[in-house]
This record gives sequence, structure tokens and C-alpha cells, in this order.
Amino acid sequence: MPRVYEIRVTGCTDLDEALALQDPIARELCPEEEHPGPCDVPWSFGLGGDDDTTVLVLGVCTTGARVVEVADRVRALLGPGRRVEVAEGDPDAFPELVEQYRAESPPLLEQWPLLGLRLTTARLELRLPTDEELAELADLAVLGVHEPDQRPFLNPWTDQPPAERARNVLQRHWRQRGTWTPANWELDLAVFENGRPVGFQEICGRDFATLREVTTGSWLGLAHHGRGIGTEMRAAVLHLAFAGLGARYAVSSSFADNAPSVGVSRKLGYRPDGITRDVLYDRAVVSQRLRLSAEDWAATARPEVTVTGLEPCLELFGLPEGQGRPADAPLPSR
Repeated sequence: MPRVYEIRVTGCTDLDEALALQDPIARELCPEEEHPGPCDVPWSFGLGGDDDTTVLVLGVCTTGARVVEVADRVRALLGPGRRVEVAEGDPDAFPELVEQYRAESPPLLEQWPLLGLRLTTARLELRLPTDEELAELADLAVLGVHEPDQRPFLNPWTDQPPAERARNVLQRHWRQRGTWTPANWELDLAVFENGRPVGFQEICGRDFATLREVTTGSWLGLAHHGRGIGTEMRAAVLHLAFAGLGARYAVSSSFADNAPSVGVSRKLGYRPDGITRDVLYDRAVVSQRLRLSAEDWAATARPEVTVTGLEPCLELFGLPEGQGRPADAPLPSR
């Protein structure tokens, strides 16, 4: 969970020199001063030292692994002439920082850090929805997520009457939160374009810490089809899986005649992985399995994705803090 840490910068000759470092460090931590939403890492400045030395103290409220990353950024910014050290901080010494963290953090964030997880692309944001936003998504599902003559889901939830279809969206999302364990999890992220919900993107893991394999599924409001949003939202969770969690494989499946879903998979580098046969409405149906390896993901062109708020969530994914992407996994290049 987030704690208060001090990043102490020594090597300043006097108070004026220490104060002059605040602006470049602030720009490093927060390049866009008027950015929407809270800072990724809440921070504030202070001063320390004695009559002979002046120490610039950067207080941050974050996790142990993340404070090391922030300290490395400060160290690279200031160069070798100044020493940058990390120490545990006293929350009482940074009351405004603690208050900022509490004010900007969603309710229940410490107990359920997935509420702070964000995936962003050039035009999309993926995150857990509020109940009000979930109700909007339920209404969106009622309006349709595929053409009336299509049945793209093995679980035919879209065949339900409108009220039941909306209720299914609510219950499924709440159930996935309620049954979450590190050994068996389903992350159901709402997809937002320009602040409005347009669909859901799911990523699931079973025994992920051992298998390092995820599966994905999604739906998109019918009015938003045909604009590349499906590819962009899948790319976002694949970045989370491979670059953030250290997955080795991502698996998807769809009916062989579901051209949009198969097209997204092929565009993102998936390869055929056999078929499965199931029963839908007393008829045998064939699904095409597709598999994406970490190596193929790294070699395939894809949208740029930014992940924030992941470090506090790693334990919930079955991974120790700081143990997301393993050392032998490919770098997120393309």
C-alpha cells in the first residue's frame, strides 16, 4: 500500500541552490501542470540539513517499488554532482501531502487498489467504472452491441429482453469483483472515449503467477463499431498483460464467422491455436482459438499505451510488489 517516503537531495551549497532545484524536479514529475485528474505520485517539497548543509527533501506518497523509480528519475535529472537517497518518511511531517493523497484517492482505494488502475491510449481510457457509469454501460448494452442477426457470444446474454440484458451487465461486473482471488481473477474494465463509456474490455487470469497466460473478451456499443476502438482497447489490456504483468501468452477465441473479432486478433499479432466445439441452442458451434506470444507482441506494431496505478495492484494479480514483468520478458518495444 502507498506510504510516505523522503527522496533527499544533498550536495547543495546553500538554500537558494536547493530551492532552484524544485522547478525542474516538479516539471519532471508533473510535465503537464493542468493535467486532468490526480497526480500519478502525490508529492511535495521540504528542506532539511543543518548549519553546514542544505538538503532538499521531496516527499512522495507511493509504494516502495515506485519510490525507487521516482528517485532514479530525479537522479538522472540532477546528474552525478548531487546525491539522491531514499528514506521512509514521517506522515506527520507532510500533512498536506497526506491530505492530498486522501482527497485525490477514490474511496476504498487502499483496500481495493484496482480502483486506481488506469490504461490510456491516444483516445481511450480503461478503468473500473463507478456504479453510475456502470448503469450507463447497461443502458448502452440495451441499445445493442452487435447487429440483430448476429450471435457472437457463446453465452448468449444479448438475446435476453432489454431489462434482463441491462441487469446482466451489472451483475456480471459486481460478481467479478466479488469473486476475485489472486489465483483466479477477471478484470472488467470500462472503456471511455472523451469521458463517455463505449464498452467493456475484459482480461482474465487463472493461476497467472505460474502460467503467465491471460484471456480477453470484450463488447462495444453498436454505435461505436467500425472506428478501430476494438483494436485500441484490446491493445491496451495486452500492454497491461505483457509490459505490466509479465505475461508470456494471451489467448482469445471467437466464432469462425465473427470477422471483426478475428480481424482484431490478427492485426495485433495472434496466431491460430486450434478450435473448440461447444453447444449453443442445441447446435454444435465451432470457435477459433488464437494465441499471442510475448515475442510476437513485442514485434507487432500497436497503439501507444500508458499504464498507471499498477504497482499497488500486483498482489491482487498474484504477483509480489515489484515483480510484474520478469527480467527475461521482452521489453515493450515494437
